[in-house]
Amino acid sequence: PLDGDALGEAWEKTFDAAARIYAFAQTAKGRASPEVCTTQPRYVGGYGKARPAGKGWVDRIICAPEGLTVHVELKAVVRQGSHELRWTLPDSLRADKDKGHQARRLTSLARLGHRAVVLLGVQSPERIGAWSAAYLIPVTGDGLPAWSSQASATWEELAPYKVRLPLCLGDLLAPKST
Repeated sequence: PLDGDALGEAWEKTFDAAARIYAFAQTAKGRASPEVCTTQPRYVGGYGKARPAGKGWVDRIICAPEGLTVHVELKAVVRQGSHELRWTLPDSLRADKDKGHQARRLTSLARLGHRAVVLLGVQSPERIGAWSAAYLIPVTGDGLPAWSSQASATWEELAPYKVRLPLCLGDLLAPKST
């Protein structure tokens, strides 16, 4: 069985590599490059132990030179077993769940005028270790798309959000389509 944390960490490394490549390309063109920050929770200590001070954090923040800020939650899945036909949304992204802290955080940021997205990386069981698809799912002030209050989304429901591979940070920074 695949380790979910290792899969998520691999997707984060893929994203970070894409960010470095994009920054290098911008610099080579004589343009300012965006700043990509890894978000980390604040920690509070007591009696020699530290624990997270709250929930609601997302994985990355991109600050573009033009003033655009994009908050990115990275999720990864292997398209097999229960995910063969559908992507099961984690509770953290479920608007209808008490544990939906990431959905609430992203929605709040979108209401404040920031761009907020979920970037889903998908591997096929035939090519473990290689990404076969990526989906850039926007979050608005009303939240994730309508299907997010369900337990899962079909790959057909996700199809409008598919982006090219290898990842390009320019896709996240492109003007919103209306």
